[in-house]
Amino acid sequence: MLETAVRKIIENPDADIYSGRLLEITELDLTETGLDSLSDIGYLTELRVLKAGWNKLANTSGLSELPKLEELDLSCNGLNDVTELSALTALKSLDLSFNYLTNISSVSGLPLETLDVSYNLLTDVSAFEGKEGLTTFTYVGNRVPEPTPTPTGSGSGGETLTPTPTPVDSGSGGATATQTPTPTPTPTLTPLPTEGATE
Repeated sequence: MLETAVRKIIENPDADIYSGRLLEITELDLTETGLDSLSDIGYLTELRVLKAGWNKLANTSGLSELPKLEELDLSCNGLNDVTELSALTALKSLDLSFNYLTNISSVSGLPLETLDVSYNLLTDVSAFEGKEGLTTFTYVGNRVPEPTPTPTGSGSGGETLTPTPTPVDSGSGGATATQTPTPTPTPTLTPLPTEGATE
């Protein structure tokens, strides 16, 4: 399947494939091709984008040989281990949704900006909470417990609610700011004596 896809890209259905032509390939779409292995993909060392979702992949063998890979889609496969992906030090976007993963800590050190691990078997994603540079992190459909809200208060033992600031519209059509209204003191006027007034 992999060779067929490569031959289609370089428009060479039958003849020998030379390494120079392989280095021209920077994007490869193998979505829903029945692929069950990527072990030979290491020849495509200039690959930046790889889409291999909706296949029969059971492991990520071969992907560690793609040092320039920036975008990787492995959704809807049969993966239970992604340790090899830790070598992809240029990876920015990773989709591992709909697999059988129980641990993804091996990719926590990558410079990811987008990560989707929805519908796996994960119980802990704390390594990615607040991760620098990660702007989109999706992990619905796992076994991760929902965070429990911590009440804000004076510590008197009971739950204390923090008042919500009142929104104030500036009227400019832009963003709405919030501020807490401050009471305005009412001035008290003392009448002055009038010249020539009688008691």
